[in-house]
Parts: sequence; C-alpha cells; structure tokens
Amino acid sequence: TPTVTPTFTPTPSQTPLPSNINPLTLGALWWIDFTDASTITVDIPTQEIITATDKISNVVFSAASGGPNYNATGYLRVSGDARTNASQLKNPGGTYGTITDYTWFARLYDDPSAQRGGKIIFGAENPGYPSGAVFQGMSDQNTNPYPPGPVWTFQNDSATFVSNINVATWTDIAMRSYYASGATNLELWENNVITATAQVAQGQLTFNDPIWSLLFDGGIDFNTEQFLFDRKLTNSEMTLMFLYLTNKY
Repeated sequence: TPTVTPTFTPTPSQTPLPSNINPLTLGALWWIDFTDASTITVDIPTQEIITATDKISNVVFSAASGGPNYNATGYLRVSGDARTNASQLKNPGGTYGTITDYTWFARLYDDPSAQRGGKIIFGAENPGYPSGAVFQGMSDQNTNPYPPGPVWTFQNDSATFVSNINVATWTDIAMRSYYASGATNLELWENNVITATAQVAQGQLTFNDPIWSLLFDGGIDFNTEQFLFDRKLTNSEMTLMFLYLTNKY
C-alpha cells in the first residue's frame, strides 16, 4: 500500500494566507477574483464570463453579451484568469453611493499581442454612463511600433499616467487617489513602488453612484483579480495588499 501521501500544489484561491492580509479584512468596497471559480458564471460554449460576484457584499458584475474570455486553468500557470473582450462586466446602478478618495489594485499580464483598445477598468458616474468618466485604467493608446510605446494609461480627469510595466510578465498594480491640501493627489503604483504622481488642483473629484466596468474593448491584457477601496489606504496598508498578491501568486 502507498506509504507516502502525495503533496499537491494548491491553486491561488486555495493558498492559505494570514487572515489580516486580504481585501476583505481591510474593508474593500468590492473584490472580483477570477481565480475563485465559485464566484463567476461562464458560458460553456464560448468560455466567456457572464457574471462575476464580488467577494465583499455579493454584488453581481454582469456582461450584456460576449463578456471577457475566461481561462479556467489560467495563463502561464496562474489558476483562473480573464482576458479583455467586447463586453464589460459592470455593477448595476444604485449599488454604491458617493466616492471621493479611492485605492484600486489589480494583477495583470501584458501579453505582447498587437491588439488594441483593451481596458482593465473604467469608472464613471451614473446616470450618464459612460460619460462622466472619473477613472480609466489600462487604455491602449494605439502607438506604433508595439512594443515599445505608452500602451497602458491611467486617467483621472486631466491627469494621465503612462505605465512602464514590462510585456510578457505579471505585474501587481495600484492607483491611489485622495484629496489633500486643496488638490486631488494621484499615484500610480507598480509592485509596491510609486512610479508616477500628479495633482489635479480643481477641487475634490467625486463619483456619484459609480459604475465600474471591467475587462472590455478587446485588448491584450490578462487579469486574475481586482479590488477597490473607497478610501485612501495608508502606505503600510498598501504594502499589505501588495504582500497579499505576492503571497497568493
């Protein structure tokens, strides 16, 4: 009879983590985790995501049709991910109230494929969606040649950041926005390092009844999870969330 118990490598969503290192315990507003198959609904014939339920308050982000492509076994051995496609996953109107300061995280892979226009996230006020954009992440600028070029941008009204993430690699990324000293302060973080900052001296920027749209308009990017806080995380909390992603993957 077997005398050795086989050891299995767990998938990311099964990997045990300290209880104080995850988006839930730090009070995230929503948390979409594509490595947790129990939270997503996939159309079997097309392998497109129909709905994704966030792990904070069970809000359902849904696609009208043709949602993001899903890979159950993951990309480059990451268990469970989604790829931008034609229709976005978005929360229903009336879900969230008013948001000013926020901190957003994602883990993404920039595939060196010459597709254009993909977005990881797009935040806008409701009603009036998709006008009234407050926050847009990972918008391909159609630069040639590719690579290199300012492929990914983060926008918040008049401020635009060009990311320097490397292609063909996974990157943990964050956007922190907060009001201080009469201006909205914006920070782009990559792998727990601030890579770009800006100030928008036009008063506090506000989401009223925000709509969050995830993973749409084609594109070249893969995503394992995203989560957002409706406040400015402290520097130590930023480190904790980057550590959460590092531990998990």
